[in-house]
Amino acid sequence: EPMNNEGRRQVQEAARLMRAGGWQFDHIFSSPLARAWEAAFIMKSVTGDPPTTQCDLLRERCVGIQQGQPETPESDAQWLRYDYTLDGAEPLADYEGRIRNLLSVLKREWHSMQVLSLTHALAMIAIVKFIRGLTVEQSMQYEPPKNAGTITFVLGALCPLSPCGSEFYEE
Repeated sequence: EPMNNEGRRQVQEAARLMRAGGWQFDHIFSSPLARAWEAAFIMKSVTGDPPTTQCDLLRERCVGIQQGQPETPESDAQWLRYDYTLDGAEPLADYEGRIRNLLSVLKREWHSMQVLSLTHALAMIAIVKFIRGLTVEQSMQYEPPKNAGTITFVLGALCPLSPCGSEFYEE
């Protein structure tokens, strides 16, 4: 679905706040899905025109026959369980492997850069799950940022906060 006017307003406000906060990006990566890609270009126009690339690793999880159906926090949480599948859905283990691959690529190839990644709720939950080391039950309780909300992560050396021991950590 395309982004609506409220979504555009939210992204423009987030971009304005980033610019006012001095954020400058070396690169913007976006899910190839329409709303995220449009958001990337709104961010690009406000934050200094960095190069912008579609990244399939940021794509939302395919939920098969449930695709396009109304979402609720309860229904979304089901997609975080390994034993919950529907016909045509991307298996959770494959999806999480794709998200872990994204984090590894960002860490390996973009570790010294300021990168903005635009993605979707389930992808954000998977990212937070890996960075915070959440269990399935904890990830089901995590509420991702609202539309155009942000979280800052540092990808690099081991977390400086003992006893985290993770290669990814949240700033």
